[in-house]
Amino acid sequence: MKILFNTYPMAFHTPGGGEVQLMQYYRYLHKQQVGVTLFDVWSPPFRDHDLLHFFSCISGSLHFCGFVRRLGLPVLVSPNLWITEDRKDQYPVDEIRGMFVVANRVVCNSNAECDLLAAVFNIEREKFVTVYNGIDRRFLRPANPELFRSTFGIDGPFVLNVANIEPRKNQLNLIHALKAYPELPLVVIGHVRDRTYAEQCFAEGGDQLRYLGPLSHDSDELHSAYAACPVFALPSTLETPGLAALEAFACGAPVVVTGEGCAREYFGEGALYVDHDDIEGIRMAIMQGISRRRSLLATLVADANFTWDRCVEQLVEVYRGLLGEARVAPADSGFHAIESDGASIFAWSHASVQFECAPGVLKGRWRSEFGATMEIRIDEEVAYDEIWIPEVWESFRIVIPKSADGGFRCVALANIRLSDGSLVRERGVALRDVEFVDGACF
Repeated sequence: MKILFNTYPMAFHTPGGGEVQLMQYYRYLHKQQVGVTLFDVWSPPFRDHDLLHFFSCISGSLHFCGFVRRLGLPVLVSPNLWITEDRKDQYPVDEIRGMFVVANRVVCNSNAECDLLAAVFNIEREKFVTVYNGIDRRFLRPANPELFRSTFGIDGPFVLNVANIEPRKNQLNLIHALKAYPELPLVVIGHVRDRTYAEQCFAEGGDQLRYLGPLSHDSDELHSAYAACPVFALPSTLETPGLAALEAFACGAPVVVTGEGCAREYFGEGALYVDHDDIEGIRMAIMQGISRRRSLLATLVADANFTWDRCVEQLVEVYRGLLGEARVAPADSGFHAIESDGASIFAWSHASVQFECAPGVLKGRWRSEFGATMEIRIDEEVAYDEIWIPEVWESFRIVIPKSADGGFRCVALANIRLSDGSLVRERGVALRDVEFVDGACF
């Protein structure tokens, strides 16, 4: 299988989440022994590849994708797009629809995005398929918050926004929302995509705004920023769901994000949602977020559902289906979306779930739906067998011993069975109030 990647020519001038997605797909497909080539306009290698994966629907892209289809190659498009019926007039809808007609498959970041684009552009829903956005596993590891604070001289609480500065990211309304708290800095990390809009933000933000410019996506300082922030805010006009928000969520930070788009499909009740035009609502959500504790449950959900290696497995299956190759049925594993009962948040597993954890003790409370037994595996070896999980919340404590290399270990909650011995189908075990005690403390 050989895949050709391409996007519009200006994409990497000010790279954002779509460009991170493209490069992470490139990186992790290679790890899965899938051949991927970045398109070279000076030596176009069309006939050396099995299909084209094109990223974005920006004006002008239709001609390229149509040409590739006429060569006989299947075309797959990742639009990273959220267009509602009432905003169609703001986009080149005929050209975008042409992209979807030409494409053999349209890969979206959520089921909600698939449903919306199929309906708005009147394209058969079967052409659309979901491959969730992902995060690099390093964002699941602990980071030193003092690195970011000392590097940039930031003391005390602050609000973090990681996004290119442009109207869609809505930094201006975020600045206005924070005017009520002049002692609370807004720290912005990202490129300037709209110079006029950025100048407005700098003028309105004054000394309260700390603009640090872009940080490399793989930098320790960015990871440290997520670990240091009391709250992450991305009140954009829309998000699908916003890679920076997903990375902050994976780091356990309280997240405030726009309600327009597909963020709820990722974060469930594990984030606070705002209307991008409601300045008072943004202000209240930020204050609520600052008062929240960091969430280890969010980190476990991100680990089980949204790492790039898991997401790319889904993508490979899409490629196989398009090329007529045998497909592997996906395992019913991971977590459902986070829920809340008003007391705290919790998440139900599917029939099984696995995540990585450092040596130490994982503790919290759990329950099953009707009473169930399960086994706990550590690095595929059964560590706990026939554990009874009642229908009511009960405390649990899982000891994760050190491995020979002292590294992280894979923990799986598996073989979840009802009292009659049958495997659960939908909801396995629910976890809440999850905490970790470092094994170095023993």
